[in-house]
Amino acid sequence: MLRNPALRLYLAVVKNFIYLTDNFKSTSEKYDFKYYDWDNSKLCAFTQEFDNEIKYSVSECKEGAGLSVILDLPKINRNELMKWEEGIYEVAKWTNDKYVWKKDNSKFEPEEIICGCYFKIEEKEKTTLIDLYCGC
Repeated sequence: MLRNPALRLYLAVVKNFIYLTDNFKSTSEKYDFKYYDWDNSKLCAFTQEFDNEIKYSVSECKEGAGLSVILDLPKINRNELMKWEEGIYEVAKWTNDKYVWKKDNSKFEPEEIICGCYFKIEEKEKTTLIDLYCGC
């Protein structure tokens, strides 16, 4: 089991981005670059777009603030999205902590409030946003 929160963060982001790059054609280069305040040579955030109107944004720019990923997807069936989200992040395999769906199945998070990854689904008129936050 991966007990190191930093490693879990990294794997969540890498798995998500690899899934997109392996399964969808990029329609843009990475853009909206941000760099750490304390080291402007190191990238801490970017956005990239993919086929099917998918937009991926990642940020970990604030020291000690954790990591945030926003996935903007075309409107998706909620049940399919929930299954996809559970599978892509393999949350249950990261730790012994139990993850559950909360708030009318819009949040997937540890049953108890702990350091970890928190997933939120927000449905808009034409798109669905997945907001992943990992941290304490």
